[in-house]
Amino acid sequence: ETKHGRNCPIDCASVYYNGLRRSGIYSILPSVRSVPIEVLCEMDTEGGGWTVIQRRQDGSVDFNRTWNEYKEGFGDLNGEFWLGNDNIHRMTSQGDYSLRIDLEDWNNKHKHAFYQVF
Repeated sequence: ETKHGRNCPIDCASVYYNGLRRSGIYSILPSVRSVPIEVLCEMDTEGGGWTVIQRRQDGSVDFNRTWNEYKEGFGDLNGEFWLGNDNIHRMTSQGDYSLRIDLEDWNNKHKHAFYQVF
C-alpha cells in the first residue's frame, strides 16, 4: 500500500513531521527537477522519519549487480532492495542528513552504527 501526503514531501523525515507516523511506503520528491519516487519510511526507530536506502533480510534478492543496477536501484520495497545511487544522491544533496545502519544476525543479536554527517 502506498501512502500519499497532501503535498509531496522531500524525504521520510518530512513525511513524519507532516503527521504520518506509520512505517510503510510513501512517495517523496527528493529534488525540484525530479519525479516522485516510492520509498520505505521507518517511523519507529529513534524518533522515526528514516528513509530506508537498503534492506537485506533473507538473500531472496541477488545483490551481485552491475553499476547501472546500483545507479537505478533494484529489488522490492516490501522485501529486499537497494534504493539507487541516483535517488540517494538526489535526496542527500538537498540538505544535511545522518545515516543509521542497523544489523541483526541469525540469532537476533542487534547492533547499529550512527553517523551524524552523511
